[in-house]
Parts: sequence; structure tokens; C-alpha cells
Amino acid sequence: MARAILVANCGTQNRRRFDIVEDVVECDDALRSSHGNAKPLARAVRGSHEARVTADQISAGRQILVNIGNRFVVFGPPTGLPVAAAFDPEELEVLPRVHDEADASERRVVETIKVAGLLKVDTDPAERGWDIEFQDELGRSLFVEVKTRDGPARSADYQQAFDRASKAEAEGREFETWFFNIDRLSLTVIGSPDPLHETNWEPVEVWEKTKDSLFGRADVVSSVDSWQNAIDNLFAFCRTTLQSDTSLQFDTSRRYTMSEELMQKFAVPDRELPILDVVRGDDVLASFIPRALWVLGSFGRVDLVTRSGTTLLVRVSRGDEFSWQVVNKSDRRQVRSLDAEVLRGLLA
Repeated sequence: MARAILVANCGTQNRRRFDIVEDVVECDDALRSSHGNAKPLARAVRGSHEARVTADQISAGRQILVNIGNRFVVFGPPTGLPVAAAFDPEELEVLPRVHDEADASERRVVETIKVAGLLKVDTDPAERGWDIEFQDELGRSLFVEVKTRDGPARSADYQQAFDRASKAEAEGREFETWFFNIDRLSLTVIGSPDPLHETNWEPVEVWEKTKDSLFGRADVVSSVDSWQNAIDNLFAFCRTTLQSDTSLQFDTSRRYTMSEELMQKFAVPDRELPILDVVRGDDVLASFIPRALWVLGSFGRVDLVTRSGTTLLVRVSRGDEFSWQVVNKSDRRQVRSLDAEVLRGLLA
């Protein structure tokens, strides 16, 4: 999506400039004559009856782009998801990396934040009682205070946000406090009390960009899908190999919740994976439990639990080909390929 500059207060010498993340038309006389359907930006009179709208009306349906640590996150309102991101990752600036994303500063959040379709007003920090002023296409202002937390907003945060919103309401301003949860990637918006509103925004997209690569939420989802498919194929192999023993039954009713660090980092929902229990009568002879996908030195691990102990099954790659290897838990240097004969031996 192209980036453009909108010139407001047209016809004056002191023109104020704003960043916008969608195509707009400069509203000077020359452009108005060449764009017959272009309308000049209406200057809102703060506090006037005609200009007053609620903050959630100004921001309704918008998407918010912000840099949190080493990630660019696009947040959207909870209604209508999933939707495509309103921002192009190829246009994102490569920023210096931080050592610990938990230390993501509010200043960096304020400097990088954008709202699709709203103007980010360039004001003097010394003169304002808020972090950011946004304007919509009619010049109506929304004032925002930004807070970052390593968890959910606390009771004291809510009280302060409500007090600030009430004060802004009395001054004729539409005001919101935006709480960014760095740990679980969520955004809580608390706004003006007429009506007082609280909205929990959800990630639409997450990207991590360096000068050499772009890694995003879709890449993590693809890896999780591939892992689930590998587990299904492993369980099918087990059934095929052991089905000649008619005394055995195969049960996949139990589930293991996959919620790995990289999934949380890129706001990928937890995945329920099956556990394969090999049963004879009332006895469980073996359980195949998917334990982890992102494992050092492999492409996933399944624990095979039997009465004699736990054996590790690890997924390895040679080029584009994947296979399973059996690793002795007590001596991980003992490795052998998983085939039908080895599998039967493990359950003997």
C-alpha cells in the first residue's frame, strides 16, 4: 500500500504534515481542480457538536501496526477476524534488534505505531498530555496514551485509564489508553466514558524482519501444519506395522496441547494433537506422545512411553526427505532408524 503525505490547513503558510498509510489527495487548489471528486480536509473544531464523535467510532475497523521488540505486529478489532493485514511487510523498516523483547520500550512503540486510515499528527512532545494524536479523514482527533506491560493490564492501570478518559471527556477530547501485552501479544483499548468502552484487540499478522529475511506468522503456522501431518503419518505407520496382531487396539482419543514458545511469539493459537495409545485388553502397552516441534538438532520429537521406560523418536531431515530415528534417552549417542522391525522390538 503506497505511503503518502496529506497537507492540511490548505491555503495557509504554516502547513502541518501528517503521515498516512493509504493513498490520499493533497487538498490544494491545483489538485482539487485535477481531481474533481476530491474534497478538502474538514477542520474539526474540538468540542463542537458537529465534530464530536466517540473514540471507538474514529478507530472502528482500523488496524494498528506497531514494533514490539524485534517483531512488527498488526492488531485488529475482534469482530470480523480473520482478515488480511492492511500493511505490506516489504515496506517495513529494518530496525536495530533488541536483546530481550521483554524490555521493549514504550518510546519505540510510540515512534513506530501506525493506524490504517488515520493520520499520525506530528506535535511537540513538550506541549501534549498524551503520546500520540491521530486524525481521521475529516480531521477529527483521537488522543492516545501508550502503555507496555509484560502481562495483562493491572487494576491500577484500568483505574488510571478510566480517570484519564474522564478528564479528557470533560476537556472535549476523545481519548484512549492502549495497553500492549508484550508477553502474549494482545492489545487492550480503554476509551472515553461517553460511552466508556474497553476492547481487546487481537493480532492479525506478526512479522520479524532483518536485512536478509522476512519471517512471519504464516511460516510458523506452516511448520505446525507440517508437524501435525508428520505425526499423523507416524501413527499410520505404527498401525500398519502392528495391525497383524489382532489383540491390539489403537486409541487416539487423548490429546496433547501444543503451545510452544515460537507459537506464542507469533500469536499462533494452541494446537490439539493426538496421542496414540496401543492397547491390549485393559493394558496400555505403549503411548506415542508428541512432545515438541522446535528441538535442537531435529525437526520434532515424539516420546514413546512403555513399561520399560521412555524412548525418544526424533524427526530428522536429509535434504527434502524426512525420517524418524530412535534415540536412547539414557545415552543419546545411540541412534538407529525407525523401521517396522525396530518398532516391533520397542513394543516387545
